[in-house]
Amino acid sequence: MREIFAKILGQHTADVLCRVTDCVPDLIQVTGQPPGRAVYELSVGIDFTGRLSDGGSAVGGYMVCGAVRSAEARPLLTAITAHLGLGPDILETPEGPQNILNEFLNIVIGLTGADWAEHGYEMNFSPPRIL
Repeated sequence: MREIFAKILGQHTADVLCRVTDCVPDLIQVTGQPPGRAVYELSVGIDFTGRLSDGGSAVGGYMVCGAVRSAEARPLLTAITAHLGLGPDILETPEGPQNILNEFLNIVIGLTGADWAEHGYEMNFSPPRIL
C-alpha cells in the first residue's frame, strides 16, 4: 500500500510543479527519512495520520519540501509566485520565500489528499511547519 500512496504523492507533486512553473521534473523519487539530520535554509514539512478503508489499518507519514540553500529554490519560488499572481517583491521579504513554499505544499497536499481518499485512505494533515 505504501508504494501506491507514495506514487500518488509523487505524481501530484510533479503535476503541480509542471502547472505552476516551466519546470518539468525528470525524476520523481519518494524515499524514507534521510540518514542523519539535514540542515535546510528553507524548508517546510507536513505530517499526516489516517486509516485505510480495507481493514482500518492505521498509517501515517510525512512530506518535506526544502532546499539546502535558499538560492537554489529561487527560480522555483519565482515561478510559483508569478503563477499565484503575486509580485516578485514578496520574495524579498523575510517571510516571503517560506510562505510561497508553504502554499506550494498546501496545493500538493490538497490534491493528494483528495486522490488518497478516492483510494480508501482517509487522513488528517498537520499545517505546514518550518523545519
